[in-house]
Amino acid sequence: MQENEPQVVLILNSKADGLPKQGFMEQIAKYYNLPIINVASAIQPEIASGRMHKDKFYIDEYNVTQYGESILSKFIENYIKQADKTKKETSYNIPSRMYTGGNFTNIKFIPAEDIKTDNSASYTKFFADNKYFPYRIKYMHNSGNIPLLYTLKASNIWIISPVASDRKDIAEIYINGKKTMQITSNAKNIEDIPNVYKIFSSDHIEDIAVGIIIKEESEKSAVEDNANESRDSKKDNEEEINPDSLSRNSDRSFEIWGMAYRQ
Repeated sequence: MQENEPQVVLILNSKADGLPKQGFMEQIAKYYNLPIINVASAIQPEIASGRMHKDKFYIDEYNVTQYGESILSKFIENYIKQADKTKKETSYNIPSRMYTGGNFTNIKFIPAEDIKTDNSASYTKFFADNKYFPYRIKYMHNSGNIPLLYTLKASNIWIISPVASDRKDIAEIYINGKKTMQITSNAKNIEDIPNVYKIFSSDHIEDIAVGIIIKEESEKSAVEDNANESRDSKKDNEEEINPDSLSRNSDRSFEIWGMAYRQ
């Protein structure tokens, strides 16, 4: 709809495990009559046949290596060259929306530095020097696990929080004093990836009290139980397991990178 009539090409990448949302994305391209560069169709057969090791193309489950970036750029370069040879001057009529099951208009984003909590004794704000999420709110272990409390007037609320392989915390979400869901910060990817969690939804605007409690004590008990079980079954020549050595303090804590809401 812009005056310069931009050309749109869908680039369908895939995860390292070879499970992209390929079928669904191809339906979108077909519905909107858009061209698609299918990276999965080009890369995954090479990995499956053994002609390429996935570590050459992928850093982790989601991100590609420098070599992978060069391959992606070649795909795009090749597509532009082929399109330039064709030079079809055709008009494009925008069809009706393919998906109308959600309303994502008028959503307001609250960066972490602007989240003014009612109680945050176990949490701290820090500067992360990141272009998109420069400030974060971080849970501090061994701080008494005092809930983070935040109130706002909204019909829908989302939390933006990172997941990574070295994150272990599980956050319990409470809405108006009632536990509604859990957020697990552990994932396969090495680098932090921001996930968006919808924690509240209503057809009308309400005064909402959000509470977040980390499952710290229950997990600590589980660690100690595992240590005791291992100690009871250890062989005479095995070194005794110290529960303190299994402490989760070395793991990165649960963080909030921002919130979003709609009134």
